[in-house]
Amino acid sequence: PHPHINIRGDPPKFNVKDFDTWQFEFRSHVCSASNELWRIIVEGFKPYNPDKLNRREAVDSQLNDTALHMIQTSVGTKELSRVRNFTTAKEAWDGLAASCIGSDSMRRNKYNSLRNQAEGFMRLPDEDHQVMYRRLITVADAFRNVGAQHIDDFWIKDKYIDCMMPFEPIDVKTLVGRESFPSLSSQQVVHELQALKVLEQNSQDSRNRAIGMTRGTNLALMVNTMEEVDPQE
Repeated sequence: PHPHINIRGDPPKFNVKDFDTWQFEFRSHVCSASNELWRIIVEGFKPYNPDKLNRREAVDSQLNDTALHMIQTSVGTKELSRVRNFTTAKEAWDGLAASCIGSDSMRRNKYNSLRNQAEGFMRLPDEDHQVMYRRLITVADAFRNVGAQHIDDFWIKDKYIDCMMPFEPIDVKTLVGRESFPSLSSQQVVHELQALKVLEQNSQDSRNRAIGMTRGTNLALMVNTMEEVDPQE
C-alpha cells in the first residue's frame, strides 16, 4: 500500500548562504509529511527493471517523484539549474550538498572545524546563560548537520552544565543533585536554573529590605533618644 503523505504548505525556500539551516528545515518538512519520503531521499530509487516495476518499486517511484518535486519547488526557478538534470531525489539532494558544501575534503574540513567549535564551546564573559544556550543549540545543529550523529540533547545538556559550573557552582550542583535531573531535557535544565536564579534574587531582595528596615528603626531610635536629652544638662 502507498504510505500516507500529508504535506503541509510549501517546503522551506532554498538558501545557499545558510545551507546547513536549509537542510535541517527541509528534512523536518519532509519528515512531517512522511518518513517514507525522507527514506527515498536518503536511500535513493534504484529499480531492478525500470520498464517493469514491481508493486514496491511502483510505490517508491511515486515517492521519488514527490520528493524530487519538493526539492525542485524549494530551489525555485532562480536556482533550478542546480537540480534540473537529476532524475531522483537522492541525486538532487546529494548534488546540492556537493555544490554548496564542496568536495569530500572540504566537508571533512568543515566537520573538523565544527567539531572544534563544539568541543571547545565556552560561556563568554558576562554572557546571559539563556543566550549562551541558544548559541550552543546553533553550534550543535550545525555540527549534527555535517554528520555528527552523537550530538543529541543529552550532549547539549552536559555541555551546558559544564559551561555553567564555573559561574554558578552552587545552583548547578543543586540542580544536578535532584532526583529528576537525569530525565530533564536541556531546555528544562535551562528553565530550572533560571528559576533558581530568580529564587536567589528574591531572597537577596528580601534580605536587603530587612536590613534596610532594621537600619531605619535603629536610626529612629537614635533620633528619639537625642530628642529626649535636655540640651541644658
